Amino acid sequence: MPVLSSALCFSGWAQSHLSLQNILSNNFLVDYFDYSLFANYNSLVAKAKFTTNSPDIVMGWSLGGQIALRLLADKIIQAKLLVLLAPPFQMVKDARVQAGMPTKVAKDFYENLQKSPSDTLKKFSILTSLNDRNAKEISKTLDIADSNNCLSWLNELYNFSCFDLDFSQMPPTIYFHGKGDSVVNVAQSKYFEQKIPNIKIYLLDDCGHAPHISKQQFIIDTIQNAIS
Repeated sequence: MPVLSSALCFSGWAQSHLSLQNILSNNFLVDYFDYSLFANYNSLVAKAKFTTNSPDIVMGWSLGGQIALRLLADKIIQAKLLVLLAPPFQMVKDARVQAGMPTKVAKDFYENLQKSPSDTLKKFSILTSLNDRNAKEISKTLDIADSNNCLSWLNELYNFSCFDLDFSQMPPTIYFHGKGDSVVNVAQSKYFEQKIPNIKIYLLDDCGHAPHISKQQFIIDTIQNAIS
């Protein structure tokens, strides 16, 4: 019997930790890691138990991609292949990253999440499907997970920049990003292209912030070709 390839997956902010389960086939033994159980990244590093810390594939969507990058850079985990789905290099705009969320917009979103979490998360799901050819399918498929730690992970997202990472030891990387993404500007892909030595970037037409739903078969085929 062939040995199953192992994978470690990190979902997007405020999404079900199982959101990526349709990407990796039965040929993988997958740990869909629920980081929302931890208060923040430091708590995750201190307390988390992975089924394996050296899977064949590490995959992360949005904030999950950023978490995967941090764990790899900190040598908490290692992998043969990294798959990134629309991750932010830096979420909030500053002098270094113009293609980020304006500070006022970030502040307003945070305050709205504090005051009315359910309504704010519904609006966020609309942003996720915006500018996507398959917007209706995405809206039906998204599984919002309103955990008690949404605010703390949003704060983590706002305050972290991938400029703080050492990318020199990153594994070969496949990167997918929708050209119409309204959550993380697709222009941020250029920073990953500059920083990760062995990266293949796919910028996807008619696609928003959920490429794993909108372009599911293309992503599956690309991953399979990379590991075959």
